[in-house]
Amino acid sequence: GFLGALGSGVYWTLTPVSYEARAILEMAQANNSLGSNGNNVEAPALLIERLRIPSTYTSTVIKACELEKDREPSEAMARMVKSDLPGNLGSTLLIKLRRANPELAKQCLDATLKMIQTQQNLLLQPYLRALKTRISGLEGRMHQVQSDLAILEKRQSFQIAYFARRDEYRHLIQQLEESQLALLRVTQARLNSDIYVGTNPVSPSLILTLVLGTLIGLVIGFLLAIGGKLFARVHREA
Repeated sequence: GFLGALGSGVYWTLTPVSYEARAILEMAQANNSLGSNGNNVEAPALLIERLRIPSTYTSTVIKACELEKDREPSEAMARMVKSDLPGNLGSTLLIKLRRANPELAKQCLDATLKMIQTQQNLLLQPYLRALKTRISGLEGRMHQVQSDLAILEKRQSFQIAYFARRDEYRHLIQQLEESQLALLRVTQARLNSDIYVGTNPVSPSLILTLVLGTLIGLVIGFLLAIGGKLFARVHREA
């Protein structure tokens, strides 16, 4: 019992205390002009892999996590940040990390999430520019077709050209509505919930400490018992 308690105490003392912060991030989504339910601007698996690359992390994040003095701060960030798909949901990502106290854990994760949101929203920009350009082009073409129809109606020229322009105008209206709907459905990366930090440290684990202490006590006790028997046998033979 004493040896087990001693082993537990040593393990508890040597293991750094850490608190875990976690949050669920809704990934940025873009919709095509046909009004689909949405596509992630970045594949979740790709983002998970990107978070394992040291060069992903900015100096702002490293400073917020207080890793500036670390020998390899970017590598430390890549090892520290963990991400996964909760329940295999295609558009959300569970992101968590551990730091020495609850405040630092929350501060570090907040900076990491803001970095990811900024990066994802930047990936949206080419799509948004292309969509806005398409809408502008459709509106310009509709204005031209409207002018052509007004001229033909004024001339009472209801021939092939008139009906062709009318059909084109109807098609343009449909395309414009689809493009505007796609623009409305674009969503930037955002948090699904507030950052959660537990009040109790996740490391060292009390249960793990007790188990290791018990095992250490049993092993040392077994070794002492065997050693005592061997010593007694040698002493008798002498």
